[in-house]
Amino acid sequence: MSDLFTSLRQEDPAVGLPADEVRRLGDRARRRRTAVRAAGATCVVAAVGAASLAVGTGTPRTAPDPAAPDPGPSPTRAVAPEPDRLVPDGFPLSRGLPMSAGTPDLAGPEVAPFSEVVPSVCGTTYALAGSPVDRLAMEGTNVVFQGVRDLAVYAEPGQALRAVEEQAQRLRDCPTERGAGSVATTTVEPLDVGDRAWRATRVYTSGGTAMSVEISYLVQRGTAALVLKESLFDEPAPVANGPAIDVETELGSYLAEQERTVVAPLTEALCRVETVCD
Repeated sequence: MSDLFTSLRQEDPAVGLPADEVRRLGDRARRRRTAVRAAGATCVVAAVGAASLAVGTGTPRTAPDPAAPDPGPSPTRAVAPEPDRLVPDGFPLSRGLPMSAGTPDLAGPEVAPFSEVVPSVCGTTYALAGSPVDRLAMEGTNVVFQGVRDLAVYAEPGQALRAVEEQAQRLRDCPTERGAGSVATTTVEPLDVGDRAWRATRVYTSGGTAMSVEISYLVQRGTAALVLKESLFDEPAPVANGPAIDVETELGSYLAEQERTVVAPLTEALCRVETVCD
């Protein structure tokens, strides 16, 4: 093995290149460095151009355009959302009403119906207390009958109770009212439906003869206040599509029938309204 490395260990004297050869090699090295730099610059320009085309400008740019100032959100007209309805479509509030004529259904929490339709009582007009969150109301009339239905749904059961209690008290505070040629006598009695309920009968007489009667059913169940008002006119001959009763002799049986076929079913149906029986 020592023979293999013998020639490598020999220290022959170095032989220098001629001066003109050294200059020639130096010039060639400088030309190579210049060519490499030029090629590198060309690659950089090509890369920038490709990037500009990639973003869709089509033309290389030395610097991006300044961003336009943010104009902020454009002003829009505020639109109030539709209120959530609690009373379902198809709720049978028209039960017992003659619908051959009457007002369209009134719906929504802002409804304030019938203050001009329901007769005043000792100078006070009909209006349910508080602010219902939903409401449905309607009216039906014919020759001898006028009926009003008003269903108000409140946020709390106590508000519904207050609404019907105030109506009962309004009628209770006016036991007798004298008008032009007639006297109205009002009786308010508790009724065994819902959570709390009252029935008020207001009989109008003239010369000792009953001429007409107004009946009010005031029912609270849960968060609902249900008001059923009817005005009946004495009519001995039957009239199509409406009750025709003798107020003095038939009122009791009429009330019993209404409570069985109208008031009780509507009170039961209140559980179909959201929140009422929760």
